[in-house]
Amino acid sequence: MDNLNKLLEIKGIEFEEKMWNIINTIGWGVKTVNYKQIREFLKDNFNDNFIIRMKIFCVQKRKELANSLDEYENKIGLSNYYGVGDDGFWDLTAHIVGLGKHWYYDTIKYPEIAKEIADNYMYKENFEYIFNLSYDQNTIDKQTYDKESTNYGLG
Repeated sequence: MDNLNKLLEIKGIEFEEKMWNIINTIGWGVKTVNYKQIREFLKDNFNDNFIIRMKIFCVQKRKELANSLDEYENKIGLSNYYGVGDDGFWDLTAHIVGLGKHWYYDTIKYPEIAKEIADNYMYKENFEYIFNLSYDQNTIDKQTYDKESTNYGLG
């Protein structure tokens, strides 16, 4: 059982590294924030199942980051520390995920980074839009896409 757990851990790490490498290749906030152009890049290079897995990965990372930032806000006792509403907070955290692994982990370690990004309007709406309509509209409807996106786990 220990060997199986080690193998699953290695596979999870490999999958996470693959996702971060693709995010870095996309270059959100560095090369472009044109989510339509990025969406086309994804569709040209990956199948729908992979894009769905990538979306789930990014959403999970955004939620983990949001929870970390919320915990920091509670720790310092300042509500709305980041100065953005709910939609803005989603955009902010998705943007940071889109910036890549180093920004993501640095922001978890130093939540003040998120405040600096928010205060200086250095984030764009919304990295997760790159995954919208990543299905072929002629063959799969949105309801099927949404259903399928919940059936893919990480790893």
